[in-house]
Amino acid sequence: MLTAISDIDGGGALSYDVENGSKIHYWHGLEFEADGKRYYTGFAWFTPTRYGADRQSGRIDPAAKVTLAHATYVADGNNAWTLQGSEPYIGEFGQAEQGNAIDTARKPQTFTTASGRVLLALPTRAGTSDAASPAFEMLVFNPHELQGTKERKWTYLGTVPAAAAAPLELVPVDGSDLPALRVKTAGGDNATEYRYDPGHNTYRPISR
Repeated sequence: MLTAISDIDGGGALSYDVENGSKIHYWHGLEFEADGKRYYTGFAWFTPTRYGADRQSGRIDPAAKVTLAHATYVADGNNAWTLQGSEPYIGEFGQAEQGNAIDTARKPQTFTTASGRVLLALPTRAGTSDAASPAFEMLVFNPHELQGTKERKWTYLGTVPAAAAAPLELVPVDGSDLPALRVKTAGGDNATEYRYDPGHNTYRPISR
């Protein structure tokens, strides 16, 4: 899967050097259905490229995000998987040159929109390991034919803070294909609502 994204054979490793000081890291794999077909997507992230003295020093930039990527496969009638395609850039997330770690104690959530797209909420621990907090990484999959050069099969829609034990509540919104998200934050009983902002292609909290 990582080879399909990076065009470099890593020999089955889950993390390896690619080019210009960057590394690719396996992140998460997901099987799901969309528009009557069965898909499998493997997600990965790239660390920033490094050159010259920066590359030699090994210094970590605490503000640097990583680039999210994927390879997606589709199953045929005989349950054989064929690579549908890969995209080396679908957004940026994380900090200190690390992607937010998947929280295996919580389950991913999916929501099929009216247009047939699939909204995915992946539970993570956002932040560095010594100060990570519960969150969801929001992504959306478009099973239809892409209509323009700016469209992608998968698009990253941002990080949403959450309480560790509380799932997202997905609420339909009039006039929007993507639902609102209601989440309980850690230590509180009140829910915060997030809505999709098409101008910035991300979920944002709203005032209530």
